[in-house]
Amino acid sequence: MLKNIAQMGIPNFDFKNVEFFNQDGSKALVEHAPFDKILASASVPEIPPPIKKQLKINGIAVLPVRDLVVKITKKSKSEYETEEHPFFAFVPMRGEYGKN
Repeated sequence: MLKNIAQMGIPNFDFKNVEFFNQDGSKALVEHAPFDKILASASVPEIPPPIKKQLKINGIAVLPVRDLVVKITKKSKSEYETEEHPFFAFVPMRGEYGKN
């Protein structure tokens, strides 16, 4: 499992505050929200609502959406600014808001 491999590698680095989670990444981490930044590295078909909801005001999420890299900035509780950067390829995210 990827989580176990990552945990075994951590002692090789000088990281002080690393936590590992094995769950549906398309839902983000509601129990630790809100976040200043969210970075995803697996592609989703559309922006998962939980990721947007879990950002702080002025928080930023960067994630692959289909063949784009999308940067989302939360401007208010319900207002978002979106920048799209095309021509990328990523593996698909699994889970409720990803590819099942």
